[in-house]
Amino acid sequence: MRNPVVFISYSRSDRDLADRLVAVLERAGHSCWLDSSDIPGGEVWLAAIADGIERAYAVLSVVSAAANASDWVRLEYLHASKRGKPIVPLLADDCEPPWYMADRQPISIRDADYADGVQRLLRSLPAAPAATQAPAPAGAQRAAELAYLRRLEVGELIHTELYTPMAGVARVLARGEAAASLPAIVMRPEFRHLRQLSGAAAETRSESRPYEDIAQAFGQVRRAVLLGEPGAGKTTTLWKLARDALEAALADEAAPIPLLVSLGKWTETDEKLRPFLERQLGELGAHLGALLDSGRAILLLDGLNEMPTAERAAKAAQVKAFLLAQRKLAAMLSCRELDYTGTLSLDLDTVSIRPLDPARILDFVTGYLTAACAASADDPAARQAAGQVRGEDLFWRLAGGQDVRQAWEAWQAAGASFSLFWSASEIPRANPDIYSRTNEAMDRAWQQGVHDPRSLMRLAGNPYLLYMLTRVYLDSGEVPENRAVLFDRFVEVLLLRERLAEVSEAEVDTLRLSVEGERLLEALEGLAWTLQSRRGTGAAEDADGHGDTATAVDRAEASTFLDSQLLHRAAAASLLAVGEREVRFTHQLLQEYFTARGLRSRLASASLPASELWSAARWWERTGWEESAVLLAGLYGVASENEQ
Repeated sequence: MRNPVVFISYSRSDRDLADRLVAVLERAGHSCWLDSSDIPGGEVWLAAIADGIERAYAVLSVVSAAANASDWVRLEYLHASKRGKPIVPLLADDCEPPWYMADRQPISIRDADYADGVQRLLRSLPAAPAATQAPAPAGAQRAAELAYLRRLEVGELIHTELYTPMAGVARVLARGEAAASLPAIVMRPEFRHLRQLSGAAAETRSESRPYEDIAQAFGQVRRAVLLGEPGAGKTTTLWKLARDALEAALADEAAPIPLLVSLGKWTETDEKLRPFLERQLGELGAHLGALLDSGRAILLLDGLNEMPTAERAAKAAQVKAFLLAQRKLAAMLSCRELDYTGTLSLDLDTVSIRPLDPARILDFVTGYLTAACAASADDPAARQAAGQVRGEDLFWRLAGGQDVRQAWEAWQAAGASFSLFWSASEIPRANPDIYSRTNEAMDRAWQQGVHDPRSLMRLAGNPYLLYMLTRVYLDSGEVPENRAVLFDRFVEVLLLRERLAEVSEAEVDTLRLSVEGERLLEALEGLAWTLQSRRGTGAAEDADGHGDTATAVDRAEASTFLDSQLLHRAAAASLLAVGEREVRFTHQLLQEYFTARGLRSRLASASLPASELWSAARWWERTGWEESAVLLAGLYGVASENEQ
């Protein structure tokens, strides 16, 4: 039997109020669902939230200052809205409801209004429907498919908006009456397909035409490895494929099911690939064979390079054998580009994610800032115009400043295209209009903005870093000077949002961490250092003699750095992804940043000689600490990241 429930969405800070509501509702005959998970976003939380909302005949969303700052409350609201559930906002303090609730009338349950508000709530709730029977055995597979797809829906919201938030922002910002006219906001990377050839044909291998959309590429290339650098959007791209497929699978029970699995979780040495996949799919795992036999599976494997280094050769061989045995299975696997060599090479076609070009960068920052400003305003049209101005300001600051912008305006007045401005190798002297409209100062600005490798546009070409740049600019108006400062500011934004820090009233530009905030940063440094130290020595080397950083630890080991409260805080701030068994940073770039912080602390205390990281006898060999050293230089203000 599946009992219908009233689902209560709330911030952990409002737990006492949520408990009071549960008591009142249950006395009135309503069964309640209240999240008691200590870790938001984890696998157990994901399954519970999807099931709770699916069973709900009403959703109550507690509105408070803390809830408004909670991404998890917002995601629960958006998923419930997508599932067509009746939602009642409950106003718990003097704050305004968030913009995405603009089309709903809240009920006040503030202290002075609590008694009347509860009575209004009880009158507004529908009667509890009857419990539903468990599916018959014949329908057990479809029931398992639907449960899995619902979890995937919630996971897609989390991954595309929190962990890898470069895509899908439009679907959030476009909800509600107040945001009805907002533009679509997605990063639009370009994909290039390279066909895998063998024998003499391999000597003439060449790239196919580029693709503007991964769905289009996947329609043409049904088996490939998706390659890109950290932050390029590999995980987001797989989630995009999963979202398109799951929507079709929900509507049509004959449609293929997207099976999205992180290979970084395949950590048990003796576990074979098939049992691992079944375990990751939960209740759907029992039906994996049926899905494969009927051709109703799309396999999406994330993070070939995140498998334990010492086991890569054996595990990659199993993946290759599985794909050979399932020749009709559509599959996309992701891997960091530099790691896709030797034992990790699967003899498949590759699809590479290209860095964002200036037109795509401009499109994203103007769209994001326009929507963010308009969504928070009483007059969306006026704020939309202001957001457009801010977006263009950010873009040209990334490009080098007003001098570069003036150079572009001169080129534009002469009839030059935006593409020519960014792709030309020299001033087009053959075009007398451009040549006559510019001067030496403009030409120097153009050379620096377009061709200087130290330009921030190089950072902005990475989707994850561009998102960070845009968030920092939105919150502070700043454009960080290098990658290390960017990470500093981005982490500050997350800490401020979670109330783990505050801006000093005496010194406006000074951030004051709470005791818990300081403990959290120290713990994250320790965790990152432990992961980084497991690189490339002894058992950590693969069969090709290459090593790589560990990307996950068991929850038991993570608890030596973070107690349950800090683990919750780190997950809520989207700094850590906490699974049922293991803990990892939400992004590899964040792990490298916290490693650099740990390196700075150790060097400052003279507790770590450089010879422990780089051998004096073999100083030219890469050891894996190079990225942290580059970030370290930026943390000390020695030089910009692009000057290293």
